[in-house]
Amino acid sequence: MKTLVVGDLHGRYEVAEKALASEYNVVFVGDYLDSYSRSSEECLETLRLVVDAPLDPSTTKSVIALKGNHELSYSDLTSRCSGYKTKTQELLDSEFRGWDNWLLDYVWCEGFLISHAGVSQLLLSGTGLGLEDYLHNKSLTEVGYARGGRVPIGGLFWCDWFEEFEPIPDTPQIVGHSGYRPHGVSPGILQKGNSYNVDCLDRVEEFLLIEDGKAEIITL
Repeated sequence: MKTLVVGDLHGRYEVAEKALASEYNVVFVGDYLDSYSRSSEECLETLRLVVDAPLDPSTTKSVIALKGNHELSYSDLTSRCSGYKTKTQELLDSEFRGWDNWLLDYVWCEGFLISHAGVSQLLLSGTGLGLEDYLHNKSLTEVGYARGGRVPIGGLFWCDWFEEFEPIPDTPQIVGHSGYRPHGVSPGILQKGNSYNVDCLDRVEEFLLIEDGKAEIITL
């Protein structure tokens, strides 16, 4: 069965519902929380949908929810980022305890490494680590210069697509995280070498459909 990869939602629960109602396996790349246009309640509903879906005994397909930097902001206060809302924290603590235990850091799926922000070849070259060594090292939350951090290249949750991400040869990736678009850049799903950025749902409702290392941009 093909797999649908869904970009950053930020409270768009109706998009999550549409993806889950599709005929495909689904991977969500994270960032369900925090929005300038959606309420804390809508963000919590979005998170609940993607976390509960894999636990539904009637589900006949695979549903995987990854963690984004905006979820880290609520599970690890040392990783707090812009958009954090005290009300959202209170709702999570009172109504949805343990939610972060169900979110994965990354997943290998249909020949792609899928994560929230990706692993840049620049990071691997700078640290001297291989990809597997880096993924198991668990220093995944560092923030790069492009996002106001203290290291040259951001980690798995923070790598900036436009300024930091460089594809890894022979390792296709799918990421989100970098939804803003410099002037003149397409509002939809972006491709850089063998890798894709699916953080486009605030502008264009496009999804990436993958199977056996091949990707196709679709709408639902």
